[in-house]
Amino acid sequence: MLAVVLDYWTLTCAACAVLVGAWALAHVWITRRSAQTRALRAHLTDGSLSPRPQHVACAHSALRALAGEDPEALVIALAAPGAEDFLAEVWDAVGREVSSTDPAAAITLAPTGLEAIPARLAGRPAGLVKMPEPVAATEAHFVAVVLNHELGEAAKPAPEPEYHYFLLEKSVAATGGDHATVFARWDDGAHEDLGPGPAPDARAFLDRIARHLTGPARTPRRADVRRPQTQDPSAG
Repeated sequence: MLAVVLDYWTLTCAACAVLVGAWALAHVWITRRSAQTRALRAHLTDGSLSPRPQHVACAHSALRALAGEDPEALVIALAAPGAEDFLAEVWDAVGREVSSTDPAAAITLAPTGLEAIPARLAGRPAGLVKMPEPVAATEAHFVAVVLNHELGEAAKPAPEPEYHYFLLEKSVAATGGDHATVFARWDDGAHEDLGPGPAPDARAFLDRIARHLTGPARTPRRADVRRPQTQDPSAG
């Protein structure tokens, strides 16, 4: 009889231990989920998911359009005296354009922090643009235009690109004082996420670009692939 009672209490204690452990795990899970929920709620209200049209348009459209028209001229302009004045003019023009097409985005931002930085990396001339401090995902910390040939030389034949256009963007994962970034590029009209980026520092960004450009050879873009011509066997 005593053995039966002991077995009963042993099972009861074991069951209680299991319940306590389960409650502890549930408490940890609920707490963690609550923290995640608070973080997501903060994202929805702190503006980090609402990029400013002028900031995004300057980095993703205006400067990219200038690079597409004449990348060498843009790289030279970013190294010339008065480069910051040139960038401020572009910034203000984008602000006016955004305001005229979208009255809801009529707040023109000041070009505070806008800076041109001439550079050279991986044996290529480059121009770096430090953007005004980003506050939302997809806004850029930096933009880089990297030529694929020396100044004054002819561009390389296809499928080699004439230039590269890289961005270091603020990540949606960035919270508070966190500096999570995304390393990205525009290539052949398409935006490509290249993965997590470095800290928002000019040297770190340039080093990341250099590693990308000197990494393993990449397959040429499909539209630029040249297929060998097959000869007609009946041809003389």
